[in-house]
Amino acid sequence: MRALASRYNDGAGGEVLTVVDNTDSESRAPILEVVAHGGRTLTLELSGADLCVRPNGGAAGEPDSGRRWLTFDLSDEDMAASALQPWLMRS
Repeated sequence: MRALASRYNDGAGGEVLTVVDNTDSESRAPILEVVAHGGRTLTLELSGADLCVRPNGGAAGEPDSGRRWLTFDLSDEDMAASALQPWLMRS
């Protein structure tokens, strides 16, 4: 995830995305938060064998606030791209 965010920032010519580990969570599940320059955030949380991807402040009318579940049958880079791409495509 960090490598993909770094490449995105390189392509954008600035620090557009920041990746923050949030291991202080009450659930004790590993949580990663991606923060865009404009303040939009995307939370990724490991839940068993799946990864929950949740945009904070999802678009109005989206089922389940845009939450998606990804399984680990992809490479690390493809998993990161699958988590970030729909969120980054939103304006």
